[in-house]
Parts: sequence; structure tokens; C-alpha cells
Amino acid sequence: MPSQEARRRYDASPKRAAATKRASEKRAAARAAIRATRPPPIGRPESRRKWAEANRNDYLLRARYKLTQAEVEVLKSRTHCAICGRDDMRLVTDHKHEPHQVRDRLCRYCNIMVGVLEHSNFQKAVDYLAHWNSMLPD
Repeated sequence: MPSQEARRRYDASPKRAAATKRASEKRAAARAAIRATRPPPIGRPESRRKWAEANRNDYLLRARYKLTQAEVEVLKSRTHCAICGRDDMRLVTDHKHEPHQVRDRLCRYCNIMVGVLEHSNFQKAVDYLAHWNSMLPD
């Protein structure tokens, strides 16, 4: 077995550097040959990207919530928030997490409010506000 010193000299030698360079060039040539045999991609990459961005939400709705294309179209056709009625904001799809059911389309603020109310003790908050509203003068 060669000593550590002999190994270090071999790794630093011009012979070793040349062998490494030849191996690297050989791997690059093999990769180029493989690329040359592949069929060209169908369509332009930028057009595929635009299609994916435009249809990503539809795909997620169909895959995650098991909706049909008709149900997705009905959901997308809604232009107002189901709670506050705003139409000047981007709508998000409100859903239940456990059974994975879509409820409706909401604006961001109403969606956050529903999420907070869903995971908190709502009745205590109502009682608290009723208590303080009855004590404060009008």
C-alpha cells in the first residue's frame, strides 16, 4: 500500500491532472451525445409555463378536493366574497381541512377571520363583547 506522502505526490502530479481532465471531457461528451438523441420538447417552454401558471389552481382544486371541471368553473365564476360581498380583491378558496371540502370563495380578510373563528372559542368571544357592550354607555 502506498504511503500517504506517495499518494499526495500522485494526486498533485501533472499526470493525475491530465487524467482527471480527460475523464471530465469524456463525461461531457457522453452527456452531449445523450442530449442529441433526445426528442425536442413539444411546444415552447415559456408557453408551457404560462399554461401551467394559468391552470395550476384548477388542477389543485380538482386533485385536492376531488371536484369536477364543472364544479371548478362554477367556483371560478364567483366574483364576490361570500361573506362581505367585496369584489375588488382577489378571492381565495375557503375549505375545511379535515374532510377536504370546499366551502366557497372569500376575500383574504374574511378567509383569515373564518380561520381564526374556526380554531378558537367563538362563544367566549361573543359573551365577552356582549358583556362589555352592555356596560359601556352609548
